Amino acid sequence: MTGVAVTGCDLHVLLLPSFYQTAQTPYAGTFFRDWATALQQAGVKTGVAYVEMRGLRTLSLAALRETHFQLTSETEDGLPTVRLRAWNTLAQSTLGGVVWSRLAQIVIREYIKRHGRPDLVAAQSATWAGVAAGRAATRWQLPYVITEVDTGFGTGAVRHWHATLSRRAFAGALAVIAISRNLRERLLRRGRGSTS
Repeated sequence: MTGVAVTGCDLHVLLLPSFYQTAQTPYAGTFFRDWATALQQAGVKTGVAYVEMRGLRTLSLAALRETHFQLTSETEDGLPTVRLRAWNTLAQSTLGGVVWSRLAQIVIREYIKRHGRPDLVAAQSATWAGVAAGRAATRWQLPYVITEVDTGFGTGAVRHWHATLSRRAFAGALAVIAISRNLRERLLRRGRGSTS
């Protein structure tokens, strides 16, 4: 949203981050929270939907008491935030990302139920929020944009099934916003023609 002034509008944006702050990782994705807060301060109705995925390395009885696939809906830092507190044994794999994108549909549905249908989903990175936004677009006709932060695109680091799913997410987006000129050029070389 750099360089775009948004004031006094009726726009409702749902932020769907691929990673976000949790009790275990309080500094993860703080820039996504800051971005959502800035939108809200500019007069845009803004909320957050996030699937927390804890790995088995942190499994304990105490951890199971606080994380057992429950949905929560709270106001965090002034932002309506719906979370699914879950576990994922495959968290760092492509299959784990697909599981995450499917679980995100539960969170998006709960957000819509509690806060209304957003006008736009702002997915932070194609993997895996962009993939989840693509599913939501099919299910609820929710338009989405992707802000891409993964510099692995265009370097060969994103390959095979992972790359195929990401390309589909990019193709369905209204726009793809790259975080740097270098990443923008890489995405363009990979065939994403409407990258901003």
